[in-house]
Amino acid sequence: MCGIAGYYGEGSKEVLQKMQQSLSHRGPDASGEFVEGLVGLAHRRLSILDLSDAGAQPMSSEDGHVTLVYNGEVFNYQELRQALLAHRTFKGGSDTEVILKLYEEQGVASFSLLRGMYAFALYDDRIDTLYLVRDSLGKKPLYWTRSSKGTVVFGSELKALKQHPEVTFELCKKAISQYLVFEYIPSPQTIYKDIFKLEPNAYLAFDGINLSKHQIKQSELSFEVKDNPVETFMSLMQDSVDKRMVADAPVGLFLSGGLDSSTVAYFAQKNKKEKIKTFSVGFEDKSFDEQDDAKLVAKHLGTDHHSLVLSTPDIKRIITSVPDILDEPMADSSIIPTTLVSEFASKEVKVCLSGDGADELFHGYGTFLAHKYAPLYQHLPKSIQYSLKLASNIIPVSHEYMSLDFKIKRFLSGFEDVPAHRNSLWLSAFTPQEIHDLSDGALPVEEVFGWIDEIYRGKSNLKEGIQEDYLRGYLTEDILVKVDRASMHNSLEVRSPFLDERMVQFALSLEDTWKLRGMTGKYIVKTAMDKHLPERIVWKKKKGFNIPVGRLIIEDMRDEFREVILEGPLVAQGLFNRDKLEQLLEAHWQSKRDARKQIWSLFVLSKWLTRWQL
Repeated sequence: MCGIAGYYGEGSKEVLQKMQQSLSHRGPDASGEFVEGLVGLAHRRLSILDLSDAGAQPMSSEDGHVTLVYNGEVFNYQELRQALLAHRTFKGGSDTEVILKLYEEQGVASFSLLRGMYAFALYDDRIDTLYLVRDSLGKKPLYWTRSSKGTVVFGSELKALKQHPEVTFELCKKAISQYLVFEYIPSPQTIYKDIFKLEPNAYLAFDGINLSKHQIKQSELSFEVKDNPVETFMSLMQDSVDKRMVADAPVGLFLSGGLDSSTVAYFAQKNKKEKIKTFSVGFEDKSFDEQDDAKLVAKHLGTDHHSLVLSTPDIKRIITSVPDILDEPMADSSIIPTTLVSEFASKEVKVCLSGDGADELFHGYGTFLAHKYAPLYQHLPKSIQYSLKLASNIIPVSHEYMSLDFKIKRFLSGFEDVPAHRNSLWLSAFTPQEIHDLSDGALPVEEVFGWIDEIYRGKSNLKEGIQEDYLRGYLTEDILVKVDRASMHNSLEVRSPFLDERMVQFALSLEDTWKLRGMTGKYIVKTAMDKHLPERIVWKKKKGFNIPVGRLIIEDMRDEFREVILEGPLVAQGLFNRDKLEQLLEAHWQSKRDARKQIWSLFVLSKWLTRWQL
């Protein structure tokens, strides 16, 4: 895993060096720059495959006409390399060289053959064209902009673009509203006007004058379909894990104690003589802690397990560093434990496998169940719906993980708008109306749901839209961003076997009853693992990887939350009404309202503005 940056237009070796140095955390092992005419490419290296100089970047073709800087892993590189060996020679064993030689043979058509997690920039001087390319799910980040003078500037993180003198950074108020609703900013928008994320499964082409964006037409995937879907799942999962265990550096695994990471651990340890290193972090607050379950799985599978209980000072230390980790605001508080477990694991290994993606693909979130029963609620008489909403306000506020009052109030909130917005409202921090009221109209909310409406437009039923909503939204813009920034902040590469392209294709083709059966989500995963993992792990209720934010706001960090939200840039820059912000805080402190998601989102935004905009 690495960091990339560069430009086509105005620039210099000095600017390029500053850009790559800003990404040093993504690649502490080596760095390099390429400058030819108006093009500059920079790279920071975290050595995983082919640790020799033969894997160094920027990497150029033998004739020097094509140069590549690349961040990520192509997991089918060995098959691609084998096919190329019939008429190509290789200097080393890296997947970088495979991408380069494949492009030499097939041009942009080669992009559709790559399977993995990647973002790369490739310059072909024969046609004087720079290509920016991103993987099918957007597992690796890539930001870009075109300056007023026509220079295209790009980088793995926004902090790299900040080193180029032609790039201007003007806050986008629409993006702030989107952040407050979704807790992230959806592609291609960023927090800044005219600076963009390259969308997943797309490439950008720039020849110095013409700029065009293209969808990558993925080549057809094939895999053996067994008589029973469970057998197909087992086969695909074993293959996916095996591919992600390939590295020339130590490999470990995040083991939370939940089903998803435990499933990955089973396939990783299966048939291995050496013990796989597994890592978990837990909390003093038992309603958020899964340490006992992680230890149970580790003992059952025979892994070399490492665990750490996080204290409040640990959590506060990482909270302080969140704006440095996230140079664009994202309000998923689980970035705190993800950063801490990455920090913990990076002392032992360079690569970790994770269970990310299973919930989105196999309907593991409670929202999938809520969607299933939403029509029943909608058919109730309006008078009963009104009475239920009134009754929900009487339930005492609890700050425990997924408390009853939280779930009931969340469910009811989803019926205050059109059905296509329901999933977003269930996951959201604020509604558009709340943003309008808190900001006295300073933040625009009219087009907040525009990209969501686009997802659902033309779908034959709501279920089709919900699946794409999760993949394009929450998975790509929240989960994968969180994992990338938290792990790369600690120079650690994280790989997600559930997100193998064949597994994704299989999941999307699977009948819904294998995903959500009755009230049981991830049914196929649970059925597959029933004989291989402890029963209490397979069939327990899902518990997310979060910190006790509600209590932090009330107890340990009350004064800091008050100061950051009320005395910082949120009010000073005229974005919010101070009195209304104070009312929100008081309602939470007095347990009249569970406003943890709203307060955390505001806190992160304020800290981000202080770090990057003042």
